[in-house]
Amino acid sequence: MCRPASEALAQAVLAGMANGFRWDVNWYPRQVQIDIGNAKVTVAGIEELNRISADTHRLRAAGMDAAQRALVQSARGVTEMRDPAGNTYRVPITGHQNYYLVERTGQIVATDADLPPYEFRELMPGR
Repeated sequence: MCRPASEALAQAVLAGMANGFRWDVNWYPRQVQIDIGNAKVTVAGIEELNRISADTHRLRAAGMDAAQRALVQSARGVTEMRDPAGNTYRVPITGHQNYYLVERTGQIVATDADLPPYEFRELMPGR
C-alpha cells in the first residue's frame, strides 16, 4: 500500500525485490551452526541446573543425617566423643557423664569423677 503518487516507485521496488531474489546457499549451513551453538548452551545450562539440584539434595541429606546421628547412635547404644585434637571416638553409652582417654593405653573410660589431666585426656561430645 502506498500513496497514488508513489505507486510507480513502489512497483519498481517490488519488481526489483522479486527479480533480484536469490537463494543464499550458505544460509542453511550457517543457520545449522547457530542452532547447534544454541543447543550446546541450552544443554550446558540444564546440566548446571541438574548439578546444583543434586548438590542441594546431597547437602540436605547430609544435614538430615547429621541431625539424626545422635538419635540413631543412642538407639544403638553408642555416642560420639572427640578429644581436644579433634579425633573422634565411638564409645558405648554407660550412663556416666565424663569420658576420658587414657594416655598410655589409648583406652576410653567412663566415669562421673574428674580424672587428672596429666594421665587422662577428657573427651567432649562429638557434635
